Amino acid sequence: AVVSTQSTGPNAWNKARQTLNQSITNMVSDKAEYFDKNTVYLLDDNFYYRGMRKEIFHIAQRNSCVFGQIVFQVSKELAISANHGRSDTIVTEDTIQKMCGFIEYPSEAWEKHVLHLGKLTAFTESTLPARIDQVLQFIDYLCEQSPEVDPTVDKLKREADRNRTLNDVVQQCEILLRKVISQKIKDDRKSGSKIPYSVYSDTKTLFLTRVKAGDINFVDQPTDEAVSSQFTILFKEAHSGDH
Repeated sequence: AVVSTQSTGPNAWNKARQTLNQSITNMVSDKAEYFDKNTVYLLDDNFYYRGMRKEIFHIAQRNSCVFGQIVFQVSKELAISANHGRSDTIVTEDTIQKMCGFIEYPSEAWEKHVLHLGKLTAFTESTLPARIDQVLQFIDYLCEQSPEVDPTVDKLKREADRNRTLNDVVQQCEILLRKVISQKIKDDRKSGSKIPYSVYSDTKTLFLTRVKAGDINFVDQPTDEAVSSQFTILFKEAHSGDH
């Protein structure tokens, strides 16, 4: 995928970067369906502010990817010379001067996977094969690393898993409670007891409320015996003053 960020004015530039980041997010989030685990996404940009790289780092974290950086330290003179040889839009020399002064090289703890290719003072074909080998080795290294997970995302995932598990338990309890109540009504008819269905219904609601609150727990999954026993205890507690 190729996304151009050539824009004029700070607002247009910021909007272009947001569009780019969204495109990267869309592409990376589809990786499980279209690519294998060793798919490499190469982003070619100067990323001279650390905050620009941090945005990409977070995208990688949210999508369980490894984040790495390949750094070329290019001299100001070489950058200006290469800029004049561009076939597309030429950047002003003043802009290059500013970027050389503003650039923030990787140094933070989260920027731990970095390949420094040294300071380039000239582009020569003779050094190209060796540098390509370095890059390929670095990519192999990255493919062996474990992706870091965003703590916020990890916390949300654990919470979602916990809620999903709780919802499953509540649904199982609801099914088993119908059986328990149905059996108790049959027993009442045999014994001549006249306990209104609403009493059982209220106890069922209280039972499920306590399960959701974590006041009623099960060792593994709810069973007929466990639900029936807990329901009987709760019924007696809730209606002990009715007799």
